[in-house]
Amino acid sequence: MQVLPDPTVMPTMRSKTYYMVPIQWSDEFTGREEILQVLSSKLCQTDKHSRVALEGLGGVGKTRIALQFAVQYQKSQEVSVFWVHVGNAERLKKSYLDIAKKVKIPRWNDSNSNMLELVKDWFEGEASGKWLLVVDNADNMESLYGSNPDTLSDYFPRSYSGSILMTTRYNKVGIKFATSKTTIEVSGLSPDESKQFLNVRLGVITQEDADRKQLAEELEKIQLALVQAVSFIQQNQTTVECYLQLYQDSDISKIRLLSKEFEDDTRDRESRNPVATTWAVSFNYIREHDTAAADILSLMSMLDAQAIPESLLPFIDDRLTLKESLGTLMAFSLISFRNTVSAEGEQEDRLYDLHRLVRLAMRNWLRMEDSFVVWTARSIETLAARYTLGFLSTRATWLKFLPHAITLLSCDQLKVEEGSSTVSRAVTKQEATVEHASDGQICPLCTTKLFLSVACSLLRIGNFHLAGQFAQQGLLIRERVLEDGHSYIHQILGIKANVFFILYDLSGAANLLRRAIDVGLVNLDLLSEEILDYERKLALSRGFQDIVDQDLKICMERFKTFVGIFGSEYSEKTGFSSLLASCYAGVGRDEEAFDLTMKAWRFFNDIQGLFHDRI
Repeated sequence: MQVLPDPTVMPTMRSKTYYMVPIQWSDEFTGREEILQVLSSKLCQTDKHSRVALEGLGGVGKTRIALQFAVQYQKSQEVSVFWVHVGNAERLKKSYLDIAKKVKIPRWNDSNSNMLELVKDWFEGEASGKWLLVVDNADNMESLYGSNPDTLSDYFPRSYSGSILMTTRYNKVGIKFATSKTTIEVSGLSPDESKQFLNVRLGVITQEDADRKQLAEELEKIQLALVQAVSFIQQNQTTVECYLQLYQDSDISKIRLLSKEFEDDTRDRESRNPVATTWAVSFNYIREHDTAAADILSLMSMLDAQAIPESLLPFIDDRLTLKESLGTLMAFSLISFRNTVSAEGEQEDRLYDLHRLVRLAMRNWLRMEDSFVVWTARSIETLAARYTLGFLSTRATWLKFLPHAITLLSCDQLKVEEGSSTVSRAVTKQEATVEHASDGQICPLCTTKLFLSVACSLLRIGNFHLAGQFAQQGLLIRERVLEDGHSYIHQILGIKANVFFILYDLSGAANLLRRAIDVGLVNLDLLSEEILDYERKLALSRGFQDIVDQDLKICMERFKTFVGIFGSEYSEKTGFSSLLASCYAGVGRDEEAFDLTMKAWRFFNDIQGLFHDRI
């Protein structure tokens, strides 16, 4: 353990202090008063070595806060300020060399000197006096605290005369450096700080207040994104309203605006300024050092950004890997945990939120890495496997999955248009086979199954219009890829028929039900529950159109055959009783219809519960 210098030994008084900060301070800084107060209470205290880490998402404003704190000592006669970059070993060596040269440390120009050791010793000696060292961009855990014998953190000085302020995107680095008690999370600006931020840079224009509030919300109050927006507005002599219109046009427009270079003297010159490229640095680091975390983030970016269930994520069967990788993503402030508890007080499926702008940047990064289609395919396969049809008994599960399935199936890769040659191009690449597609290719079976599940769920919650749209998309894929007799097809036809039925398009429902029966009979028995359900609904649709007599005759003949084979009691356990009851109701035989319906209801209530899907 390193021994700190004796605080009772007073350092030699110096007549000169130094202010070595390579980035330019701006008088446009606003807000962050609470964080600055905490820094003032912990750093640069007499006879006390202190360390504080500012951690948060890239572009959130950590460096600006550090600069604002440091600038108060620019003309100090007691405290020197030094600024170093630790993106890699070479940058730290260059920063330490500049310090050694400026303060004229003995042997600074000796080629045999260990520059890192030389400067560290100077900081820990009497000659350095009282100092503040800002360690910027400390994001790489391996180079700072890795297993190598010569890690960069070994050269961070300790002295009762000095304090160190670190900025990092990686919470685990901050805790390793300063402990959790002195690691400060930096998040987006508050609504008031965002308003003040834009007013200082664009001037106070009351008529723009609403637009500026919306701009801050769209950009998640991320300081770098706001600076970038202001730069575009000023350079192009446009308005906030115009910028918003451009930004909201499409995801492509958002990425183009967030990828534009701009001047920002308060950032490291070697750092890329655009928000999209700033976060790409984090994505690349995670992919290199935690591939499981990169896979989880890739899948998350395919889903809705809010309330992502843990049960949808990769590695669900490897709890240790899953927890460690989620920890990495939270440590980089890319995702956050949503603490949800059921009405009974029990912990539900853990949910996570993905930063909306991070999701946008991640999707763009996947496109640039030629991995977007691969992750679209993997996400479809995952949801198709874990998504249950919209049964009442599994309602709690599919309601959590539903918004993510809708988001995934609404992506451009799966966009389908009736009569268009561009119908689901990524899916129709598999048209030569109806087998499950290989990894990285969008599988038509999984895609159709997911469309079916989503349409069924939407039907359950009463969103009939959207249910019809998703059923139609599934049918269009079927027409291009799957054979008529495939098991999914009659189910999709049945769901769309339900939509028509509910919307009182009885003729359309009848046509679809006939097709569902014809297609279903390729794979299903004549007396299967699904075929019986289609025939019951077909009888109802005809009954409402006053042509039920013929259906009743057919149904009675089928019913007699059915009873002869299975017995009258068994008929109550199927949909056949309901089918016959529907036909009775259609011709006014209400008492008989009611009797059959109650028998079927009692069976399912007694055997399978009040909320079984057939009740």
